[in-house]
Amino acid sequence: MAMNDPLIVESDKIKGQAGQILRDSDLEIILASYGVVKLTGSYPLNVMLRPDLDLYATVEKHDREKFKAVVDGLFAKNYFHEICYTNWSERIEGICGHYFQLKIEIGGIRWKLDVWLMTEDQYQPYTRLVAK
Repeated sequence: MAMNDPLIVESDKIKGQAGQILRDSDLEIILASYGVVKLTGSYPLNVMLRPDLDLYATVEKHDREKFKAVVDGLFAKNYFHEICYTNWSERIEGICGHYFQLKIEIGGIRWKLDVWLMTEDQYQPYTRLVAK
C-alpha cells in the first residue's frame, strides 16, 4: 500500500487521536498502579480504522488496594465522559477480571476504550499471529 492510501491516512488520523487520549488521560500511568500495562488490538498493529482502544493491566494476583487506586485515579482525573464497570473477577468460565468501558468524545468522534485488570494467566493478547 502506498503511504497516501486512504486507509493508511485514516488509520494514522485515528491513531493520532488515540495517542492524544492516552497522553491526556494518563490512563497508562493510572493502570500501571495495578500491574503491567499492555496495549493490544489495532493500536500497536497500526491498523486503526475505528475509534477503539484495548488495554490490559496484568498482575500475578488481584489486589483490592491496587484496584481501588485505579478507580480513584480514573475519577480523580475526570477525563472520561462515561465509566462503566463490571466485576468479572470470580467468573468460572471465560475471561476473569475487572472490566472498565471508558467513553469520550474527541473532535466529534466517540471513542470506546476496553480496559481489563486481570491476572497474567488470564491474559491472551489479541495481537498474536495465528499459525494456519
